[in-house]
Amino acid sequence: MTRFLISEDNPGGYRLEDILTVLRADVLKRTSKIALDERPEAQHVVGNNMEVLQSLTRAIELAKDSTKTLDKAFGARPHPRLRRYFPRKRGKKEPDKQKRAEPRGPALCRLVRRTDQPLE
Repeated sequence: MTRFLISEDNPGGYRLEDILTVLRADVLKRTSKIALDERPEAQHVVGNNMEVLQSLTRAIELAKDSTKTLDKAFGARPHPRLRRYFPRKRGKKEPDKQKRAEPRGPALCRLVRRTDQPLE
């Protein structure tokens, strides 16, 4: 039985490309925190992480190709969304598109001020 990947024994599992995509996003976020650090050790880690990101991207492409091939040969199987793995934070519901208005005045200033902040 597989622990994370979808299989007959684990129908609620994830596709490989979904797991790799989440992992790539985590590495990218972690790398962005030290990207501007000029210390040699930090730059060495950034270089290593860039190679890891390239490898993950290639692995994602291969996994997607395998899924496409299997779906073509055996029919598409339903797969879970990553929402279960990354649930929406409580208390922060997305507003309805109809009710959402363009930010104006102080709200726009807060929005601009937030986007000027460095990435964390």
